[in-house]
Amino acid sequence: MLTRRAMLRSTPAFARAVATPAAAIACSMPIDAGDDSKLFTLLGEYQAAQADLAKAKADLDWLVAEWRHLWPLAPEELLGGVWFDREVPHSRNPTVERDIAGRFLRRDTATLTKRLKRRSRAEHATGIFDVTTAAYARDTLDRWQKSTVRGRTAKSLAKNQKRRVDFIGQWERRYALATEYEAETARLRELSGVAAIRKRIETLTAGSGLYADLILTEPVQTVAGLQAKADFYLHYPLVIAIFAEWGWGSGNIIKAGWNLSNDIARLREKGAVLS
Repeated sequence: MLTRRAMLRSTPAFARAVATPAAAIACSMPIDAGDDSKLFTLLGEYQAAQADLAKAKADLDWLVAEWRHLWPLAPEELLGGVWFDREVPHSRNPTVERDIAGRFLRRDTATLTKRLKRRSRAEHATGIFDVTTAAYARDTLDRWQKSTVRGRTAKSLAKNQKRRVDFIGQWERRYALATEYEAETARLRELSGVAAIRKRIETLTAGSGLYADLILTEPVQTVAGLQAKADFYLHYPLVIAIFAEWGWGSGNIIKAGWNLSNDIARLREKGAVLS
């Protein structure tokens, strides 16, 4: 079973901190750290993980810019639902159009004359679109091909037969377009090596979250340690982002307050003067 500490030890930040502990910690550990040396070690390791994470994100931004001119836009015939301007779909929506890094791709609406009416294009400059997948197109095509045409009169029967033929033709085109689009985007993602960078960001983000959790639960023994922990939660913006990504709800916020309250009570029992 992979424990939290085992996972942290597998990160590049931890390896660097172990190899050069003094360099990793000296910048944040005060001379009078005393019994809080473990806390300051965790803070130093967190800072190292943050540096690695920033580098990985910069690498991803560079890759996106480098491959942008090769990345295909989904054919207009495949575009479905739309989120205009600042609207965004759910982050886990699997059918939304994305760039090579998996981020939502916001498109200029001016050229989408088939998908959008003139008024929509005039009112909304950009949009994020759902894209019809090859699997969905194949399923829809199969259903139309297996359908039975009926009509109460010869005229209505002929009309429904033509409608069936038209829809089969439309979904055959969409299936071909979707298959080609998915194959090309998959090829470019593999060729670019983006998966390795995204995995590195995922691992480093998770590692930062684990460090934040360990820092939260590490008991404070000195005033310097209390100040360092308080500063950590007040001045590290990514911590808030990590809490949001990890689903930090009111229960965990209460837990953070409870731990800090216990830290303060512990120091007061020792006779520390807290202003």
